[in-house]
Amino acid sequence: MPRHSLPTDAWWTRVLEPLYRQGLNLHRAAYLHGWLPRRPGALPTVVVGNLRVGGTGKTPLARWWAEWLADRGERPAVVVRGHADELTWHRERTPPIPVFADRRRHRALRRAAAWGCTVAVLDDGFQHWPLAPTVALLVVAAEDGAAPGPLLPRGPWREGPEGFARADAILISRKTASVDQARRVADALKERWRRPVALVALRLTITGPRPLAPDEPLAALAGLATPERFVAQLEAAGYRIERAWVRRDHHRYRPTEVAQILRALGDRPLVTTAKDAVKLRRWWPVARPLWVADLAPVPEDGWAAVETIVAHRLALNRADFGPWKSS
Repeated sequence: MPRHSLPTDAWWTRVLEPLYRQGLNLHRAAYLHGWLPRRPGALPTVVVGNLRVGGTGKTPLARWWAEWLADRGERPAVVVRGHADELTWHRERTPPIPVFADRRRHRALRRAAAWGCTVAVLDDGFQHWPLAPTVALLVVAAEDGAAPGPLLPRGPWREGPEGFARADAILISRKTASVDQARRVADALKERWRRPVALVALRLTITGPRPLAPDEPLAALAGLATPERFVAQLEAAGYRIERAWVRRDHHRYRPTEVAQILRALGDRPLVTTAKDAVKLRRWWPVARPLWVADLAPVPEDGWAAVETIVAHRLALNRADFGPWKSS
């Protein structure tokens, strides 16, 4: 099957990785030793983040936690860094829950508090050191295993295993991994870091003008941190992928690029991710059908323990934020 592939390990990445690690250590030390301020936000915050650049399902899990809080009578907000695809993705899926985008998370939290929100869920932000979250949830893909690999730019990892120490709980997500594989990763992390660990399956759902037949030749398009996993998940679900285009995370499509894809697509149906669909709309022909794949979190083992620690941490912090009551 012909596929476009992303660049892999190169000599210059091996040169720059130690420099990135050194800068990371200095940055971390500046906050841990109090040389730079780290403080809570204007609202209690639940950070849903990861140690690698994407690929773990943190965005659908951030939405899940916002809905979980809303179901318990809170008025949650979702805070994102500012990427247009993630902003639109959240707003379309949880219209009653306001979404605030700002690289400066403290500023976004002040806006959310002024809006009347009682708690915020941060999609990403685990490495945003100026903010001291109320509770930090770290998402790890079962497909990645229990130990981070090479750091940026050589690999996809933002930081090494020391990041686990800052997590209040760990969520093991799985797309193509088996339950047994996810449990092995969970057991290793629980033994090493003594944190509550829960499993969550990320179920693939596809919407489009008609159902897709399992033996129908399809094409796939994904601009993600791990686009190959998207293709693998489609194949694991029984779909026949004849052609696939993979792009970097937050890739911006151009009209000439879309025209090239359409020419190569032929009569095949195209399945793309929800975030890519947001970016394609501007250039995609209205008359040409598009199938959109999304991920739905399905809690598995250990979820009650994580829910308990989230509820406990938020309850403990209510007094620190003045009048903060559910309606």
